[in-house]
Amino acid sequence: MSAGTFVCSRCRQSHDPAGFAYRCQCGGLFSLEPHQSGIPEPEVSLGECPTPMLAWNIGGRPVQLKLETMQPTGSFKDRGARLLVSELRRLGIRTVVEDSSGNAGASLAAYCAAAGMGCRIFVPESVSGAKLRQITAYGAEIEKVPGTRDAAAAAVERAAAAAYYASHVYNPLFFAGVASMADEMLDQCGVPDHMVVPAGNGSLLLGLYLGFLRAGKGMPRFTAVQAANCSPLYSAFQGMPLQLPKDTMADGIASASPPRLPDIMEALAASGGDVVTVSEAEIEQAWRSLAERGLLVEKTSAVAPAALQFRESCRTLSGAVVVPMTGHGLKTAAE
Repeated sequence: MSAGTFVCSRCRQSHDPAGFAYRCQCGGLFSLEPHQSGIPEPEVSLGECPTPMLAWNIGGRPVQLKLETMQPTGSFKDRGARLLVSELRRLGIRTVVEDSSGNAGASLAAYCAAAGMGCRIFVPESVSGAKLRQITAYGAEIEKVPGTRDAAAAAVERAAAAAYYASHVYNPLFFAGVASMADEMLDQCGVPDHMVVPAGNGSLLLGLYLGFLRAGKGMPRFTAVQAANCSPLYSAFQGMPLQLPKDTMADGIASASPPRLPDIMEALAASGGDVVTVSEAEIEQAWRSLAERGLLVEKTSAVAPAALQFRESCRTLSGAVVVPMTGHGLKTAAE
């Protein structure tokens, strides 16, 4: 049995999840309407287990770190890729394309390898060598695209005319997989008062929001953190003109024009959330602080600790605060 039907968020037209369309003809994006019996357990596995919660201290206040670094490929995106690939295999899809700055591509490549599916990943030419080696090790084909992360997204959209686009941004099955993190946290610590998360295309924030919403036990307040050098969500949240993006070490959230920005804004509004930015120097300092205490993460993961360390609105958060550590530092430590 399949997970459900894709429904356009704009015109409410239903779409077959096995079709090559990754958005509606009207321009709307898809959401997942699950069957009444719910979403079936993913069939493809790489030995996943609940990731631990680690008691920590940042900026003089206690927090809990959700160690998504301990997923099979080293990032939270394994949750989305596992459900997406499992469902596509059920639907008879045998080859997929995807665009990624690294982690989503690695996750999709790994789960496609486990499922016996072909995989072609479009990456920006600036992608980290360590992440590229990880993707190719799983047997995926690589297409390097000159220019930015958004240029890779544009290239794969052209390729999607003739191949299934297994997108971690457009395909709602991916978000449904990330939602499993919320289910896990409910068992581990209940509903946090606050979640401070890195945000680019929003797959983490939207997946968590969906998970807590469907559980119906309460909703944490989300604080989305962006690198100041690439912060379209912050600009939209503040009602400011978009700023020209610059390079950032937080490459996992370097999306200048996130397609689901309205959905992210809606989730922030519904949770009473906030958006803050951190500088490159603050990201570097927070990353070093974590590493010097024994926790090696990607620099993208360090943006949320940087906000807790340097932004007054985050330093003064009350109650239980959870911060997902989104990617392992060994992915880039050798660069």
